[in-house]
Amino acid sequence: MRNFFLVPLMTGVAIAGTIWGAKMSYRALLNRAPTQLSCADFLANRDGPDWVSLEQCEPADEGIGTESEELDELGESGAHKRRTTAVYIPLRAKGTNGGKTKAVLLAERQPFLSVANAEAPEAELVAFEAEMKRPLVGLVERRLDRSETNRDMIRGLGLHLADDFVVVDLDATPRPLWFAFGVLAAGLAGASWLVRWWRRREPPKTIPRAVLRSG
Repeated sequence: MRNFFLVPLMTGVAIAGTIWGAKMSYRALLNRAPTQLSCADFLANRDGPDWVSLEQCEPADEGIGTESEELDELGESGAHKRRTTAVYIPLRAKGTNGGKTKAVLLAERQPFLSVANAEAPEAELVAFEAEMKRPLVGLVERRLDRSETNRDMIRGLGLHLADDFVVVDLDATPRPLWFAFGVLAAGLAGASWLVRWWRRREPPKTIPRAVLRSG
């Protein structure tokens, strides 16, 4: 009866740990430091490094998308107020325009969040422009890093996205190598347990047929 619950659990650990651990280990080994790229070079080849430091980027003209959460506080209309928790800023190389958006910057801190507020103080907007002139350091999230449901949500923000768009998660970094190896080790340990269980399991017992004998 114990194995009835343990076998599915260890199967999940083996599959998830091995796949995600290998992926995180691979990413951590190849991205020991952010790779400096111009925005133009990055947009021309988005299949390169995962941890990037992008220079000479600017917001495209397609506006921004936002994520928000509902607050307990009520507004003047009686509805709950909402607070912006993240913004999606379409990127383009400085001095270019036109075409579909190939990369979106995901930011969850100020002064980037201020661009979602039509009443933001001028000082915050000036700070946002200054941040956009600095290198944008973050982790590139491609098709396999986000569920198709989540990508559809981003497509629904009206940012004129290319089919193979990527998200640059600002300030995100690869998982530490020790953590990635730990997840991989857990997955391999789960797989090893399943192999040992399979070898130790009792073979099905064969019940001999009853033979009718005539007296």
